[in-house]
Amino acid sequence: MVDARLIYRIFMKRPLSIFVMTIMSIISFYMISNELMESISNKVYTQRIHNMFSISESRVGLIKIADEIESGSIDIKKVKQDFENSEYIKGIGFNSSDYIYEGINAEVYFIDESMLASYNISVENELKENMLKDTEYIPVVVGYNLRNKFNIGDTIDSTIGNKYRVYGYLAKDDAMYHESDLFGGWTNIDLYNLDDSFVAIVENVEDFQFYNGYYINFYVDEGDYNLAKEEILKIAESYDINIQVINRGEEILEAQEDNNILHSPNLYILIVVLLVNIITITIMTITYVMIEKRQYGILSICTYSRRKISFLIIKQNAIIVYLAAIIAWTINQKLYNGSIIIKLADYPSNLLYKITLYSTMIILPLVLFLIASLIIVISSMIPVILINRYKIPELIHSNN
Repeated sequence: MVDARLIYRIFMKRPLSIFVMTIMSIISFYMISNELMESISNKVYTQRIHNMFSISESRVGLIKIADEIESGSIDIKKVKQDFENSEYIKGIGFNSSDYIYEGINAEVYFIDESMLASYNISVENELKENMLKDTEYIPVVVGYNLRNKFNIGDTIDSTIGNKYRVYGYLAKDDAMYHESDLFGGWTNIDLYNLDDSFVAIVENVEDFQFYNGYYINFYVDEGDYNLAKEEILKIAESYDINIQVINRGEEILEAQEDNNILHSPNLYILIVVLLVNIITITIMTITYVMIEKRQYGILSICTYSRRKISFLIIKQNAIIVYLAAIIAWTINQKLYNGSIIIKLADYPSNLLYKITLYSTMIILPLVLFLIASLIIVISSMIPVILINRYKIPELIHSNN
């Protein structure tokens, strides 16, 4: 309480300099938070993609067919079978989907049984084997958010005439990757989360309608990806078709590199702004510490230790810097997200809400706190060292 009154009196003696220091700090923190917000959001999204794989994503690949296959000149099933015969490929399959409108609007994703090990889907081997034995219905597992709407054994008809039977339930946040690029576009919908979906596990997706023949997912054992890729390219060449073979791990690494704050074109500007802010606070703190030497001498006589005086100086800078960081974060939050405290109801999907929540409400404030703490330590170091070099008589006999 005594320190609070002392700091208030010190601030009241130099209101203009306090105002300038605060405004400069707000500007620098606003620029930093604005730059970091996008970078952190992208990192959270990239981590979300990483979590879709139950195995190392470097083992997972995507074959993109560049030629037209709808004309019938390419038997894509035969091509896929040849890929499947490679000694390096452990699982391979197409993607397909269906819709259910029976009281809900939910998508059913078809997965080849051989590919299940690469998806982050919680289905035990025994359950999977029971599902594959069903010859009357298409066996499905139900997303976490739909678990109370369907019982095991329930049968469901889809719009295109497929008949499904419920065999089990997925865990919360189970996810799967789809065809095309992982980072091909940013949407407000979590394209990968299965909480509101069904998953049908089948032996061959190509036995069903609407599979996408232009994209074939596959996975290999650790270290075999390049060997599998070479073999896939040779098979494609024998069919005289153009393909791309994409490694999912490389896709994620490339996205991580692109979103790295160290590669930002504004990084040097941010560093300069930060340094100018630190230098300004340091110089102004030194100036006023030197002016107030006599007062610090009196405090020393009144049982204030050198350590306590040092902390008094640090507290002055801490109030300014932390306050500036909070104001800058608040302004940025309001301008960027539309509100200071975000709510799930304000976002069209749980994915966007989670990204915003983790990025702007948790990670960014923590990063700003660490940067602010660093500024406080650096800007207080020289003033503290200077004041501690004086003996009490030298401080007492100083001119105000």
